[in-house]
Amino acid sequence: MSAVETGRNNTKVREEGGNLSRELEGVVQTFNNALEAKENERTVLVDRIDQLKLISEETLGQLRILSTNLSIYDQNLAKVTAALDQLDANERMIKERYESLLVGSSSLTDLMPLEPGNLSVQKRVTMDVEEKLMGQYNKNCLGRDHLIKRRREYLESLDNAFKKFDEDLFYIDGVRTNLMAALSEISAKKEKAKDMKASIEARYKTVTDEKKTLDKELENVMRQENYLINEYREVLRPIGASLEIKPQTDKMLFNMTSEQNESNSSKGQEEVRLKIVN
Repeated sequence: MSAVETGRNNTKVREEGGNLSRELEGVVQTFNNALEAKENERTVLVDRIDQLKLISEETLGQLRILSTNLSIYDQNLAKVTAALDQLDANERMIKERYESLLVGSSSLTDLMPLEPGNLSVQKRVTMDVEEKLMGQYNKNCLGRDHLIKRRREYLESLDNAFKKFDEDLFYIDGVRTNLMAALSEISAKKEKAKDMKASIEARYKTVTDEKKTLDKELENVMRQENYLINEYREVLRPIGASLEIKPQTDKMLFNMTSEQNESNSSKGQEEVRLKIVN
């Protein structure tokens, strides 16, 4: 082989090596960039999904608290409504007795036997009236002065009964006013809690929908990433297996580049050696 041909082959093989090196470097760089992009994409998705999980758990906690509050509001509303119904019943009873006593369809003695549940004030009034009447009837005086005295005592007892009824009705009005205020306040709080619950439920749906979408995106990104990893390994495997030289070639290359290698080592550069075939 002539020197010219040797020189031409030298140049050609170095060009082939350079082209192969640049091609390999391009392939490696392309895969590295693609895998790095997928890694960044995966990391962002995982971080956002973890964040959505926390938001979802916090939202569920808020919904549980609001549901408990709404249940308490319903219980309180039921209690206040029952108290108002009982108050109305007591008021009707007092007004009926007031009216019957006022028109004379019943007497003080008719009010004495009170049913259980009547107001304690009324019971005290009728008990006092009963005691006075019994004392009066036990007397055997039939004189005019005694009749006048009995009339005055009767009118006084009657007036006291009406006063007690008036006090009871006034008391009922005050209690009703307080109960209606409480009913209004509880109802307002309940409506506010319902609006808040609806808002949080809408937020929870938005969060869960976004998480479902991101879960699918993450699955797709990981599928692409794993595909690139496998393809990258398939590309590198034959290249790594072919980077082998004979022992005599390695010795020749080592001797020819020993000075350069020593210089590179002194500068902290790592020596690159090819795998030697036996």
